[in-house]
Amino acid sequence: MRSRGRAVARVPVRRSAAVLAALSLLVPACRYPRDAQGTLDEVRGATLRVGVIDDSPWASTRAGRHRGVEVTLVEQLAGRLDARVEWVDGPAHELLTALEEHVVQLVVGGLVSDDPWGGRVTFTPPYATTEVVVAVPRGRTAPESLAGREVAVERGSPAEAAVEGRGGQPLPVDDLRDAREGLVAAEEWQLDTLGYEPSAIRLVTHHHVMAVPKGENAWLVEVEDFLDASRPRAQRLIAEAAEG
Repeated sequence: MRSRGRAVARVPVRRSAAVLAALSLLVPACRYPRDAQGTLDEVRGATLRVGVIDDSPWASTRAGRHRGVEVTLVEQLAGRLDARVEWVDGPAHELLTALEEHVVQLVVGGLVSDDPWGGRVTFTPPYATTEVVVAVPRGRTAPESLAGREVAVERGSPAEAAVEGRGGQPLPVDDLRDAREGLVAAEEWQLDTLGYEPSAIRLVTHHHVMAVPKGENAWLVEVEDFLDASRPRAQRLIAEAAEG
């Protein structure tokens, strides 16, 4: 009597070898990310075109010189790739449009992870996180609540809405140094320079990112790997920027 359910399919040896060879070619293709338009290969040993949004201390384009936390990081990334940096200055919407069109290969300058452009370009994972807090002049007692309190905020910043949401009254200023000894909403790294101390009231968390074109996956991984290894260096650069 024949046993059931034990039939074994047999594949000719030559055919099995051919299948294995084909699979061995497919594995590397699946394992490694690829660029739709070859950005990483285009940059390596050549030119890295970078859009720079003027947003100190992350990037500054004043007086024809490029400085800032992210400018320094980009220069180090370019060195790793043996590439020359070509800076392209402009407002955020123009530079991010240029990134979509592959006119530039990277955009930096104070971009954060919740920026609406994240749907049109690709943001790196955050390389640094900062917080906007309510602060008081050194030696003053910090409030437990903002209800009915005036708080100086940078004009047009997300801190305006955050202060209102806590029941406070935002006082927009162009420079927090004009706060005149009142409460301020400032990044923690700014406080020593301003002569302020943080309260326990946290308003906004910023996750700082850089932007690359969509579909350039090998290029994205290269930038991600660099930024991941550069986290301690980024924190030092932020601290140095705070000191002036």
